[in-house]
Amino acid sequence: MEAGLELFGRGTPGASDLLLIVVDPSRWSIETAVRISMLARELGIPKLAAVANKVHDEVDVEWIREALRPHHVEVLAIVPYDSEVTAADHRMRALVDEAPDSPAVKAIAAVADSIAAGLAVPAGVVQYSHGGAAAAKPGEDGCPWVVDKV
Repeated sequence: MEAGLELFGRGTPGASDLLLIVVDPSRWSIETAVRISMLARELGIPKLAAVANKVHDEVDVEWIREALRPHHVEVLAIVPYDSEVTAADHRMRALVDEAPDSPAVKAIAAVADSIAAGLAVPAGVVQYSHGGAAAAKPGEDGCPWVVDKV
């Protein structure tokens, strides 16, 4: 879904089993994550977790963990700051096409694997693709990462 709170006003995420809140190490992002967690609980979303994004070091990760702990939101995964993300964005290309071995791509793939494992999806049933030329199909909403049934 799009970043921010607007979708919660429409109840869009209400049918979700899991909501990942992407949080970067900034006060603004933490405050938004806290609001999202409260709205998600009001909608009855059973599982909430955070992805610490754009982190430079363990200090950033621990700061995010401590800020979210009182709201019962645990950090599920860490995506490191990666200058390749900015470079790919400037070229208007998917990161996975521009730098498939970058730290951010590897971390995002690990998040997808973790979610698939947590949802007890049998091995071989989930395929991770992207919206680039080599993809089986891009996400219908333009999202470059897709989880498809094989």
